[in-house]
Amino acid sequence: MTSDQLQQARAERWAELRPAARTASGLRDWVQAVGFPSAGELAEAFGDATPELLEPELEAATVLELWIWPDELRYASADLVTYLWVSLRPDLARQRSLTPLAEQVFEATWSSAFPPTASELRDRLGAGRTSNLGIERACQELARRFVLLRCGRRQGEPTWQPVLQRFKALREAQLHIQKEEATTAFVSHYLDVRVCDSEEGCAAFLSPLAPRSRVRQALAGLEADRRLLPDSLDGRPAFRLR
Repeated sequence: MTSDQLQQARAERWAELRPAARTASGLRDWVQAVGFPSAGELAEAFGDATPELLEPELEAATVLELWIWPDELRYASADLVTYLWVSLRPDLARQRSLTPLAEQVFEATWSSAFPPTASELRDRLGAGRTSNLGIERACQELARRFVLLRCGRRQGEPTWQPVLQRFKALREAQLHIQKEEATTAFVSHYLDVRVCDSEEGCAAFLSPLAPRSRVRQALAGLEADRRLLPDSLDGRPAFRLR
């Protein structure tokens, strides 16, 4: 397969996944089918209706806004939250590297009775100590570690909630899923949507979720289970689902 042939095959696959309707349920189903659409892809699929449809889904936590990819927002179905948490679960070393303001914001968000805005967090921490912009940056820092979720807007401002507070069953669920299983699920879904790719391509897209060694292990496992077909992409070894 050449790059041009792959581009055509992906365009055809993308057309198959086109949302059935520009509705809330259509958005939920489309995000689930596509896997990790970018903000641009979401806007292309749902046009001017995107904010109106997206914000209630974020508030209900049926769709998750992911800040973990560099320089772009992506979205995922809440069905993937356990796999995401297992893959991205913050350890103590990473938590210790948080900025002091991010630590304070997290504690204030955790103790809040409802998902607060940056203005509400600033008032709680002391308006003279920091600014709305500083609070927003701290929230985004926590979101990039998958510690905090943006869960809609109130009076035009983003609201935030800790992942473990929103999905209380994660502490128990994470005990039953290994990182390797999560990565295999991500790789399988990626190849289903992207039709075909090399190990390098899979690893590049999934790099925020798993190191290349784990992507290679997932591909080997899928191949051993006879779930992959060997292919080539511009002369390089590649894979597609059976």
